[in-house]
Amino acid sequence: MSVQYQHGYLRRRNRKNGNSGWEIMWRDQDPSGTRLHRTTVIGTAEQYSTAELAREVARGLRMQINEARNRQPEQSIFIDDFY
Repeated sequence: MSVQYQHGYLRRRNRKNGNSGWEIMWRDQDPSGTRLHRTTVIGTAEQYSTAELAREVARGLRMQINEARNRQPEQSIFIDDFY
């Protein structure tokens, strides 16, 4: 099975308080395999006036999202493997 990395979807959205802000959305799986949709706020439109600026901030978050995908699956190691 190939590993698929998440890039996320960046969007500008109006908040309840009237300010607009940047959000990033991605998919994740829980231990049972159920697909979950995740969203987190990057910052306000005043902080990051363009999508490029918001994308730069989201880059660090993408690294955290993909961290588990970068690891090798756990395999048992036996002493005989060293000889």
